[in-house]
Amino acid sequence: MIAKRLSLLLEAKPNARLGYLASRGNWNGVEGALIMGTARRASASLVHIDLGNSITEQAYVEAASKLAELNVNALLVSDEPDQIAHKEAAVAIATNARVPAMYAFRDLAEAGGLMAYCVDLPDAFRYAAKQIAEILHGKLPGDIPFFQPTFFPFIVNLKAARQIGFEFPHPLLARADEVIE
Repeated sequence: MIAKRLSLLLEAKPNARLGYLASRGNWNGVEGALIMGTARRASASLVHIDLGNSITEQAYVEAASKLAELNVNALLVSDEPDQIAHKEAAVAIATNARVPAMYAFRDLAEAGGLMAYCVDLPDAFRYAAKQIAEILHGKLPGDIPFFQPTFFPFIVNLKAARQIGFEFPHPLLARADEVIE
């Protein structure tokens, strides 16, 4: 998922200086290592836009000032669940800086973010509810097949693009599963 998000963002904004908006724990953990390796393989310049140890509204305010300071011209937002809780702040950073951003949740694209490549959460929740029902009816958890998502919607928000003065490359736009006007 990380590699695909990064490649879509680089297709939208080739040769970008990428910022990765994430908590310190995310950056220093497995996901940070994955994004750094993926960026290195793509020959992309990547810097961490630090949200600190806990994601708060104030952390977004402080992170926003770092975009210009670090010459970031495209933003990749981590898939930490707290990003959904602060979706307006997460979207505002990129919108105010007028940089294209890729999000890991549909909610952020719907809140005005430029684009998202994500797991279809309603589908995953439906499957989880089905699994719970099977367990409640006596089926052993070990007998239930593991659910692996197979559909990952790519959502593009043209209203957000107009707001930041961004023109989507036509081949990228044609691959979108959903376009928000």
